[in-house]
Amino acid sequence: MVESRSNERRSRVRRDYWWASPLALTCLVAIGAAAAAMIGRKVGPELGPAILVLSLLTFPYIAFATTSLLRDLQIWIRRVGPVSLLLIGLYFVAAYLIYAFGTGVFSAVGLLRVIVFLIVPTALIWSAGCLKRVVWQDWIALASIWLPFNFGWIDGIWEWPQGQAGYILNTPMAVNLALALYIGYRRLDAFSFRLSWRWADLPLLLKALAGFLIIALPVGLGTGFLALNPQLEWTKLLGSPLAIFWFIALPEELLFRGLMFGMLRRATSKTWLALVISSLLFGISHWHNPGLPDFRYVGLAAVAGMFYGYTFLRSNNLTAAALLHATVDTLWDLFFHVTN
Repeated sequence: MVESRSNERRSRVRRDYWWASPLALTCLVAIGAAAAAMIGRKVGPELGPAILVLSLLTFPYIAFATTSLLRDLQIWIRRVGPVSLLLIGLYFVAAYLIYAFGTGVFSAVGLLRVIVFLIVPTALIWSAGCLKRVVWQDWIALASIWLPFNFGWIDGIWEWPQGQAGYILNTPMAVNLALALYIGYRRLDAFSFRLSWRWADLPLLLKALAGFLIIALPVGLGTGFLALNPQLEWTKLLGSPLAIFWFIALPEELLFRGLMFGMLRRATSKTWLALVISSLLFGISHWHNPGLPDFRYVGLAAVAGMFYGYTFLRSNNLTAAALLHATVDTLWDLFFHVTN
């Protein structure tokens, strides 16, 4: 009886303080962004609203990944119905308005871009209803979220600070929207998005990293796509790995190894085919980087996608794939650069 009460008390404490962990991680992100702004001499009255909006968009992203918030969102959407989609959209619109007016960059075109970015996938997912199978609306909605994000069509709405640094706000906005629509509203069980780390996955991660480097380094250096160019400033050493993980690796793994691979596996009933297709699409999504089409980049990204997918399949853990992805990108950022 005493042990039962003790377990119940611990469970109640976890429920009461579920927000503590994502809030702490959000504060770290905010502090890091503020430090980067200070180093870049972008300090001014605009910094406060920009950091606030970064926090408003990052907190649910982290909470979705580390707590039961997605399950709670499903319950809330079930109660409220389709009106919940409107309220979710208004959250993002409010975040944009706070940012735009707080930094003095409001424009009707920027607001229209946000609204269109929200309405198109939301309308498609709403039209699909609660069907448990993957339907055509799911694919088009996914494309309507990823393509504007991937090709920079919505970068221009975050115009402070100059230099397009505000584009990182697109990542939490796109990820939160995708999770709310696909898991919250559609309640698809094609994949599980929950961050957890097991040390038992470390050997698998290192093996996959070694396998990719054995292929990528000779090909990249041999074709002139890569060149050794160490950039080991302390700011990059501290900031790049975390920024790459949260704003590049994790959202891309969510899309390609999470949503896309999960839906392809359900649609084809063939794991290997889903892995190949999702990896090829991952490679193709890099065709425009660093500005002009570069098929060396496409090919190496597709190979990397195979290793990320292999890690995800063997570990059944999106965190392991995202960490591998972040490690590859960090090594590239710190030691290599693309040559044209």
